[in-house]
Amino acid sequence: MGQTFAEKILAKKAGLKQVIRGEIVEITPDVALSHDNTAPILGIFKKMGGEKVFDPDMHAIILDHATPAPSTKHAENHRVIRDFV
Repeated sequence: MGQTFAEKILAKKAGLKQVIRGEIVEITPDVALSHDNTAPILGIFKKMGGEKVFDPDMHAIILDHATPAPSTKHAENHRVIRDFV
């Protein structure tokens, strides 16, 4: 049976000819996505000793749940996210 689109991508990123459903592979993603609920999580990240993301160019945080910001609290969260990445 042929591979799915996702299996082909994972195999290529893992340097393999193919992967099998259920197989565990280790890859480095091209991009990591998050959304505007990231702001509350930043406090946890900082408590763990984190300061900045490892590679800002591979992170995309999409402000989609409250855009445009309907309140000053949302606007502040958006600012915190932009400053973080």
